[in-house]
Amino acid sequence: MKRIFTLLLLAFIGVANLNAQTYSSYATVATPAGLVFDGTGNLYVAQYAASGNIIKVNTSGVVTTFTQSTIIFPTSIVSDGSGNLYVNRSNLGVLIQKVNSAGIVSTYVGGGGSQNWGIARDVSSNFYVLRSGASGAINKISPSITLTTFVTGLNAPNTFGSLAFDAAGDLYVAYNSIVYKITPAGVVSTLATLSVSNINSLAIDATGNIFLGGSFSGIYKVTPTGTVSAVAGLNSLSNIYGLAFDASGNLYASGYSTNTIYKIDFCTPTTFTNTQAACDSFYWADKNKCSYTWAAKGNKVYTASNNTDTIHLTNVGACDSLVTLDLTINQPTTGTFTTSACDSFYWADKNKWYFANNNTDTVHLTNLGGCDSLVTLDLTITQPTSSIFTISSCNSYIWAAKGNKVYTASNSTDTIHLTNSGR
Repeated sequence: MKRIFTLLLLAFIGVANLNAQTYSSYATVATPAGLVFDGTGNLYVAQYAASGNIIKVNTSGVVTTFTQSTIIFPTSIVSDGSGNLYVNRSNLGVLIQKVNSAGIVSTYVGGGGSQNWGIARDVSSNFYVLRSGASGAINKISPSITLTTFVTGLNAPNTFGSLAFDAAGDLYVAYNSIVYKITPAGVVSTLATLSVSNINSLAIDATGNIFLGGSFSGIYKVTPTGTVSAVAGLNSLSNIYGLAFDASGNLYASGYSTNTIYKIDFCTPTTFTNTQAACDSFYWADKNKCSYTWAAKGNKVYTASNNTDTIHLTNVGACDSLVTLDLTINQPTTGTFTTSACDSFYWADKNKWYFANNNTDTVHLTNLGGCDSLVTLDLTITQPTSSIFTISSCNSYIWAAKGNKVYTASNSTDTIHLTNSGR
């Protein structure tokens, strides 16, 4: 008997770059650029325009104008965690403007002489501003509003860029096609160089991966070791002028040319091995679930062990799950049960009595591998025999086999049971 088992797979979280990240429209904001979240989940958006505003998008998605007066071409925006926002202007006159919790705009750091292309704030409340010009400088502004040059000698920015700190206190600066890493001591190194140019937005996730947008299609990811890749599924996004993560790890992106803030949901990829054993053959029903990849192997039946086939499924997070089959095929067995009996035989496995020889009856049992074992009976029934023990004697006879019985007269009726050669 052949047993066919059908596998029902539970897919877990999928594999990196197997499934596209998904994005949706979160809010409509004209000419959006820099983004920042406050501690309660409200999103603030810098409008990159000659009469720009700071726009607030609350946790319900309601869009309002937060600032009470306009700001000239704001590009980047940061929060101090106390309800105040700090914005850099790309014009020459002001380095940083402050927006308090009531939306009132004031000058925090004046002066200039060159355009200001990005802003970041460290845990000690120092601000860092990327300046345009051939010197490629980053200015540091202390809490006492003392302005110093933090680093210089970087490539000159072609357009505005972006700055952000990681959890270790290192500053990352991205513009043109370069991503710089700058230690707290001011040591500069080039972390990565992209194949695209005009990077102008940067955000860092909880594990130190850097995400980049700009005047190109898609969003790029740079690992802490400098490995660059395009984030799958986001190539239709372009001109991303701002990026920010919320507290749950979702990425938000400013679509400057589409006047849209996008929310990007990331897949958390994993792999899964489904270990199965079957008898004789195995039908993998899920092999036909992803026809774009596995149509040629749909409804595949395995008659031998296999630990290489894979299937793409979608997990509960709407991401891919790459499942590898680890299948052991156990084969059914056959055997012969040879026995003999006198007169009759009871086969317990068959629940049957036999009174004659039999070499055709079978019974299905389960072998050590969990598969069918077909057992054939080879039975010999030995019949009882009878004989006459003839003897003569004078006066008396003692029959030892009868228990030393003494006979003093002729007898032809007494019997005794012995075992013959057929047992």
